[in-house]
Amino acid sequence: MKNIFTEKENVLLNQFQVYNLSKLFLNDNSEFISISNQLNFYIHINNRSDLSWSWANNSSKSKLSLMLEEKIKYNKIIKNIYNISDEKVLENYMPKLKSYNFINDDKNVFSYLQRILILNKWQWLLTNKIILDENNFLNYTFNLNELGTAGNFLNNKLENTFSDINAWQKFQSLTKREKEILKLLANGNSTKEISEIYYVSENTVKKHRENINRKIDCNKIHDLIRFADAFQLIGEL
Repeated sequence: MKNIFTEKENVLLNQFQVYNLSKLFLNDNSEFISISNQLNFYIHINNRSDLSWSWANNSSKSKLSLMLEEKIKYNKIIKNIYNISDEKVLENYMPKLKSYNFINDDKNVFSYLQRILILNKWQWLLTNKIILDENNFLNYTFNLNELGTAGNFLNNKLENTFSDINAWQKFQSLTKREKEILKLLANGNSTKEISEIYYVSENTVKKHRENINRKIDCNKIHDLIRFADAFQLIGEL
């Protein structure tokens, strides 16, 4: 069936759904559980102070069991979430989440993106979170790919942009000399040849190379070449 909603309309619809689910939870808990277990999205309740999970719908349990080592029944899932979450994305939304929690507006929905490692592949998830009561949040999360064509486009755009930004940050962490040596290595120069170009010992070049590998997180020469190629250093004079 064709997705008749735009990406923005889907997000707003899901915000409205989590709002209605929060009211249903407070008014008819058994009906809330029944409906939530029929929905093919991640729905869970977690603590406002330590974010530990206290309840999750069937879809969450079945999907999360595929990517987490520890099952949800042990209530250690939040530790696993941190382990499979991208740290830079976490650093971006956690301060906003703390602010949302402090404001304590249970009529407002907080939406944020997460980048999670699912089955060895980074994927973007959108969570709509609402304050359920004094102690808990209600969360309604879905994979951007579940938004159809618009979601797939946004997912790919986010991933490409995020990867580009990460690579750029790594590239900028290199010193001028390290960038020069990166270029020479990527273009096929040996350690000995580079030492002769800069009139330094081979050990000094090796040390530079170790620093480059550490900063750009490359352990093999073909990874280094691919990284250098992204910044158009291959073939550069």
